[in-house]
Amino acid sequence: MSMRTISLLLGMALLGSGSLRAADELHVVCSDADGGVVTETAVDLESSIRFADGNVEVYKGGMLVSTAPLLSVSNITFKSETVTAVETVTASTLRLVSNHVDNLLVFAGSIPENASLRITALDGSTRLQLNSWQGDAVNVTGLTPGLYFVTVGKTTFKFIKK
Repeated sequence: MSMRTISLLLGMALLGSGSLRAADELHVVCSDADGGVVTETAVDLESSIRFADGNVEVYKGGMLVSTAPLLSVSNITFKSETVTAVETVTASTLRLVSNHVDNLLVFAGSIPENASLRITALDGSTRLQLNSWQGDAVNVTGLTPGLYFVTVGKTTFKFIKK
């Protein structure tokens, strides 16, 4: 789902419910796994949220107005004076924090139980296999620069080793 889609869904949900008025102040709240607020930012329906360089970035009028480290954000909640928690995006699915890496592959989200991790080169050869991976960062300094695939359980990501 693109960030534009999240912005549009938010706008449609608020307008469709008749809950958003011009005078209402709309906020994006990034919170951690314990419910603590990492950042709260006033936005409008033209604002956008981007996930870039390991951060959650909030833009208003094309200008960056707040940023929070992606690894510290567990939930993103949209709220206004009249409606709270219109849509919550939960960081439960496993994701690769960055697909351009120097030394470490870093993941965020839920790790499947009894996860195995396999790094495969373009030629199909397995370069690294971890049978009982617990979600820790994976050292890839020994890989030559290029495109690789990392598979965790049944999910595959691609990454570029710089």
